[in-house]
Amino acid sequence: MPNKARTLDDGGLQAAMAFTTHLNAPTTHSALKKMLEALQACFKPWAWLLAPSWPNVLFAVRTTAAALLALGLAMYMELDSPGWTCITVWAVAAPSRGETVSKARWRLMGTALGTTMALTFTALLPQAPWLFFPTLAGWAGICAGMSTLSSNFRAYAWSLSGYTCAIIALDAAPNANHVFSFACGRATYVVLGIVCEAILGSVFSIDRASQALRATTKNLQNILSGLNLIIRDVMINQPGTEDAMEREIGAVITLGRRLEFAGLEMGPYTHAIDHARAMLAAVMMILTRCFGLALRLRALGRGTLPDHPITAALQQLLAEAKMDLLHGDVAPLLADIRQVRSLCAQDHLTSDETPEARVIRTGLADMLGDLELAIAEFSAIEHARPHVPEQDKFRFKHALWRDPVQALSNGVRAFLVVLASALIYEVTSWSMGMRLVTMVSVISCLFAPRDDARAGSFSFVKGTICATLAGWLLVFVLLPMTSVYEAYALALGSMMVLGGLARANPATADAAAAYGFMLTLVYSPNNQMLTNELQYFNMASALIASALMSFMAFHIIWPFDTRVVLKRALRHIILDVVHLASAPMASPIAWSSRLARRRALQHAERVWIMHGMDRFARIANRLHAQGTYVPLQLQADILNGTLAALTLGMNVMRLKSALQPITPALPPAVVARCKSLLRALAALGRFRTRPQREAALLHAEERAVAATKAAQNALEVETQPLVRRTLTDILAACVLIETLLKSWESFFKVQYSLVGPAPITP
Repeated sequence: MPNKARTLDDGGLQAAMAFTTHLNAPTTHSALKKMLEALQACFKPWAWLLAPSWPNVLFAVRTTAAALLALGLAMYMELDSPGWTCITVWAVAAPSRGETVSKARWRLMGTALGTTMALTFTALLPQAPWLFFPTLAGWAGICAGMSTLSSNFRAYAWSLSGYTCAIIALDAAPNANHVFSFACGRATYVVLGIVCEAILGSVFSIDRASQALRATTKNLQNILSGLNLIIRDVMINQPGTEDAMEREIGAVITLGRRLEFAGLEMGPYTHAIDHARAMLAAVMMILTRCFGLALRLRALGRGTLPDHPITAALQQLLAEAKMDLLHGDVAPLLADIRQVRSLCAQDHLTSDETPEARVIRTGLADMLGDLELAIAEFSAIEHARPHVPEQDKFRFKHALWRDPVQALSNGVRAFLVVLASALIYEVTSWSMGMRLVTMVSVISCLFAPRDDARAGSFSFVKGTICATLAGWLLVFVLLPMTSVYEAYALALGSMMVLGGLARANPATADAAAAYGFMLTLVYSPNNQMLTNELQYFNMASALIASALMSFMAFHIIWPFDTRVVLKRALRHIILDVVHLASAPMASPIAWSSRLARRRALQHAERVWIMHGMDRFARIANRLHAQGTYVPLQLQADILNGTLAALTLGMNVMRLKSALQPITPALPPAVVARCKSLLRALAALGRFRTRPQREAALLHAEERAVAATKAAQNALEVETQPLVRRTLTDILAACVLIETLLKSWESFFKVQYSLVGPAPITP
């Protein structure tokens, strides 16, 4: 028996070892790995619901609590439509408190304007529907166009004023005598919802100003660190430098758009955001100079900068800069930058220094000057103290690029679709026709300023359908079982929390916004907490019909065509450079000294760069908009051409500033050649056909070569230091203009690649 037991134990041990060996086999491991990867891929789209992050949960709970508080107060006050308070809360809610405050502020302004226009239209046209509806549609079109010309939540304010006017005027249309009561009720809903959201937001946010300042400072530190690496990579010709530049520009643009919200969180008595904008402008100037330097090195067939004491000093400076930025002690770093810059700016030109070396040395001096400015502005952010406005009065405004053609098309589209919905109501006399017109106005105005309006309107349709399904569950299952507000709020809150989690997820944010907006309208809460099944079906059909009608309008009436919009944007870029070249020079009084000229040039470059930042962002967004496909090579040509345009504009301004009359005078031959170059650049905007443009571009390149030779010949015989420095600036500008014009050959061809019968879609 013992031997048998031992045999059985040995057999069991052998079976266990065999099973373990089977589990450890490579094929089994690979199969398990593939199965786990498949499960992860299946559940990844639902991670926002199954495994939400803590900030997302906090946002969903906070917003749901604010919406339920506003709804309860509206029911207690016995307002006519208490559900609009919930809609207001979800409309202004955002994961960032700065975004919420900004959106609430502009919502108040948009509501005030829309209410005023609704009172005006109702008073002027009380019994004239064939004048009332076109007027209402015209106002919606005006607001849609103005929202296209605005940015951030200023665009939201214009959109809101358009559909607020429709909501109030159409609700009061059956009984125009009560329009003022409807307007006051609408204003009450908005104010109550904003106040409730602000109260709950304040409870959940602690030390908001300090947190915003720390987050902004950290983001700016990351941008400076990335800029440090890009400068180093340009010097050593590191592969992938252009991609790194584009990523850095994307980070600068994204942060620049969010600075407004961070400023609201910090409070009104600090100018840290102005310093941050100035720093980002300096960073963009450095990136454009890096782009020009990389192009010049590539044109010379040189991989890296030439061996020189300045190059070695700059490399050592970049190696030490990262640690200085992390420790926050920028004073030694600024001193080192000034020292290296003084080496670059010294007039130690000798006969053996090549023109390329002079150009590169001048470019490095300009780059170091911008780097010094960026770090100085970064240091000023940390020293900007709130509640002491007299110690810091610095201001720096953000420039915007506006597309009037796109604004006009959006306005006309909104006018036509609202007018079409009104015609459907007049012809069919549908009992929910007023709601159809109202919701068509809402969707048309909301999505007008967006580049991805077609994709966004489809997300709105999906959100409306989800809200309809959730409303069915509330009306037919959950709410009939409740008799007190606590149970009512629990049932409603469960649906709102789901919407809040989806709203915090970027992939589902658009659909979740429609869900939060439509959910309250679908089940239509009243003061008695009663449900009406028939009203649910009527409201759901009207909401779905309005979403589908708006979706079709964005696809049929002047649909957003990336091909056409990009071509127009590229045309504007060329015209901006042409305007710089053709604009009259400043008065000699403004250029009484070299220092005054340098300051004026620095200001002009800042304005040009801030204007170009927004344009680059718009073009990049349109290239990567959902549902748009542009070949990678075409994307690279467009983005590189836009960067080349920014760099070209800066060098045109540098050339024009160097030509200002300062004693002693420049050689007449150099001035004549440079003015001929400027006239050739100004001629680029006169021609529209492809052969004419290519000939004009070739002529401009020839003028740039002639100006470069004239400046180089003058430098060989000139002895006065001031004139030599000015000639060096002219030489650097002309050489870079020549290089950039050659790179623009592919940029000009891009416009003709965008011509065709079909849009750029998969």
